[in-house]
Amino acid sequence: MDLRGETESGSMMVLFWSTKDAQSRMVNAWMSRHTDGYQYLSICVDADTWTARQYAELDNIAPSARVIGANEHRHSLISRMDLKSGMKLFRLADGRIKTMVPVSDIWDSIAMVGS
Repeated sequence: MDLRGETESGSMMVLFWSTKDAQSRMVNAWMSRHTDGYQYLSICVDADTWTARQYAELDNIAPSARVIGANEHRHSLISRMDLKSGMKLFRLADGRIKTMVPVSDIWDSIAMVGS
């Protein structure tokens, strides 16, 4: 899966999530609506694109978010992006990763806002 063409022209948030992980699904929906000027790419690691879009719609993801199913790349994504320890959000600028945040940290931040 090559995202170079997607990110070369600006800043982007890329979130990896799983249909089997409710926390990553909820963070995906929340982040899709709070990207502050970033393009948002939602990548589901365990479904094809059609199925990923169905889950994203159920979770009320922002209509402007681009949803991709990456089931066919699952094993390589999990090892290359170090997703064994959990799903992650990457902020990219000019095609390069600038920051990485575990979904669990974002979840904790969202929970703090709500309390």
